[in-house]
Amino acid sequence: MDFGTFIKSDSGAVTVDWVVLTAGVVGLGLATLAIASSGVENLSLDIRNALANSEVAEQAQAVAEGVWGTLSMLHFDSAAAAEQEVARVLPQYYDNDPQAYYDSIQESWATAMEGGMVNTAGYEADVLGALTAYAQSQNITLNTGENPSYSDVHAATTAALQPT
Repeated sequence: MDFGTFIKSDSGAVTVDWVVLTAGVVGLGLATLAIASSGVENLSLDIRNALANSEVAEQAQAVAEGVWGTLSMLHFDSAAAAEQEVARVLPQYYDNDPQAYYDSIQESWATAMEGGMVNTAGYEADVLGALTAYAQSQNITLNTGENPSYSDVHAATTAALQPT
């Protein structure tokens, strides 16, 4: 190709156009980010505040204040996880009736212990503690009847979990 043909060719202009267009899109994206970042930050603070004021947070605070005592978790990784399980199951399966949930947990725990299903019993014990803490935090008195207390359930389950 001779120099005259090269000078008359416009195929390289597409590359220049592409670079200019790409720079414009990147600039527009950065401008949008600068404008939207403060709104997103405000929204994230609103979400944080809503979560901090939620019922689960109140229950976690009750745990921190010693409602549960100092007993270890047998199934869940943390007391907060057991509290979240109660917050999830209570409205979904028990129509927000803590007494019905309590009676069911006590029955399930006894069945698990009688059947040698100690891992299931550990789950039931942790949920029983979380449910008891929830009831206390809401000033709800559970009719415990002849059922063992949370600390007795915890002690029996802990003993059953120990290798012989």
